[in-house]
Amino acid sequence: MTDQRDQRVSVTIARRTLAVPVFKDLDTTREIAQKLSARLDAIEREGEIDIVDSHLSALYLAYELAVQIHDLKRRQSEETDQVIVALEQAATRLEQLLDEGK
Repeated sequence: MTDQRDQRVSVTIARRTLAVPVFKDLDTTREIAQKLSARLDAIEREGEIDIVDSHLSALYLAYELAVQIHDLKRRQSEETDQVIVALEQAATRLEQLLDEGK
């Protein structure tokens, strides 16, 4: 059986066709490529970078992805902290109920 991560699929990103590794499944891989292409098109329309400069484009997108990852990690940490506080409160309340039942 072939692992899908070993498979490649042709996608179009920024009007260029390339073979990329499959991520999860073909639909997810194509969706990611489409979103990336749409973002590159938007960046080009906004005049932020010239899409012809592929090195600059890659750096710009890498920075955007790093910002998104940083924000996701921050939000995940905040949510984890909130869950821990809620669990501690629930444990305290359970202890109180157990003490009242004695």
